[in-house]
Amino acid sequence: MRASTRIRRPFLWIPLILSFCASIAAVQLADGVVAPQRASAQAGGEEGSRLFRAKCASCHGPDGRGHTKQGEKMAIPDMTQAAWHTAHTDAQIRTSINNGLDREKNGTRQKMAAFRTKLRPEQVNQLIALIRGFRH
Repeated sequence: MRASTRIRRPFLWIPLILSFCASIAAVQLADGVVAPQRASAQAGGEEGSRLFRAKCASCHGPDGRGHTKQGEKMAIPDMTQAAWHTAHTDAQIRTSINNGLDREKNGTRQKMAAFRTKLRPEQVNQLIALIRGFRH
C-alpha cells in the first residue's frame, strides 16, 4: 500500500503547479498591457516622453494609438502596430516630424505641424526612439 501512496502523491502537486503557471501567465499578460508605455518611455528617455506629451499626444494620444478627438478626426494610424513600424523607416518618421504633413489620405485630410525649427536633431531622435518603443 505504501508504494501506491508514493505514486499518487505527485498527482497532488499538479493542481498547485497548474495554479502557479496560470498566475505567472496572468502577470505576464498584465505586464504586456502596460509594457509598451514603459518601454517607450525608456527608449525615448524622460525628455522624449515630455516632448511627446507636449507636442504629439494631443493628436497621437499618450500611447501612440491616435485615440483622441483630433486623431480620430484625421484618421491617424495606430503607431503601436507592427505593420505601421514595418511601413515607416526612421528617416520617414524624421522627415514627417521635421517637415510636417499636409495630405489627403482615403478622403481624410491629415495635417501635422513642422517641428524643424522647434526641435533640435537630438530631440527628434528621442521622439523616434519613443515612437519605436510603442511597437507591440
